[in-house]
Amino acid sequence: MAIRALILLLASASANHPPKQRALHPGTQAARLSISATGEAAAERPEVMRRSPEGREQGANVSFIEIQEAEVKELPEVGKVLVRMDGDSPWVLLMKLSHNKFCHGSGLWTDGNALKPEKMLNKEVPAFKEYDAKSIAFHKLKGINAVKLQTNAVSFKDAPEVHFKQEDTAETLMTTNKVDILPTGGFNSQDYWKKWENAFGNARDRAPAFMRAGKFVTNPKPQCRKNPASHPSGCGKLCVFCMQAGDGHGCPVNSAHNDISSGLGLSSAFCGGGAADKCSTSGIWSGTRSTLVWGRLKELPKKEEEKSSTLSISYGIASLLGCMQFLLH
Repeated sequence: MAIRALILLLASASANHPPKQRALHPGTQAARLSISATGEAAAERPEVMRRSPEGREQGANVSFIEIQEAEVKELPEVGKVLVRMDGDSPWVLLMKLSHNKFCHGSGLWTDGNALKPEKMLNKEVPAFKEYDAKSIAFHKLKGINAVKLQTNAVSFKDAPEVHFKQEDTAETLMTTNKVDILPTGGFNSQDYWKKWENAFGNARDRAPAFMRAGKFVTNPKPQCRKNPASHPSGCGKLCVFCMQAGDGHGCPVNSAHNDISSGLGLSSAFCGGGAADKCSTSGIWSGTRSTLVWGRLKELPKKEEEKSSTLSISYGIASLLGCMQFLLH
């Protein structure tokens, strides 16, 4: 009788907590891209549409059609976020940048608040200079160990990543120098610079080096800049999370002439980003970009009720096994 009672208890628990099915966004399976003989990417379904600032519908850049594969998840302490799985790794969408709210010196990087949170839950991508948006997860979601910067020029797979030695919030990792950066993916090397250029564009190529929170990153040491200093060369300006490269070409060489910034949080002043109307992620000399900022977690955190459910079922199974073992002996 005791065994039967335990079996009924476990069956009831499982019925109250059925396994969640993965909800596919309408058209997700059809959103895959095919490559034509000319090398151009073509969607196998009608192109994803979005609104421009003027209200006209535009086809999304093919590099962003992949956002349709993200799903809305509710996480403890931060609420609803868009999450995209890459193998076993969950990537959380933290920011959408295309305008001028997150230039260097903006208080929005560290204010602890969301900006246009409703924009962070849709699967649209802002048109150039349309808007900037930020999830509260940028400030409060702990456990981020890498960020990926996907622009309108590259796919999710080819977007540059920055990996960190310790987990923390994206705000801490991107706006301070408290947590060291790992050399993963050749960070701060010449090859990494080429990948960064593909994503953000740049018209300069001398002594490229990474800058975070207004300081050049010296560990890992930049391969191309022999004299990383606390300030860019020439008329260059500080940035939040970018790469700097000066006039001309050269690697490894000393910095010289004028550094130009490409990445996130550029200066509106000459000659960093140089444009007050687009310096969140674009500049006069670098490319015209819209950027999605993703943060990687080791795993998705569970809600307290999910933890309790798992513990209850585990306890029930352990009790059943213990009872069976007692009866067999």
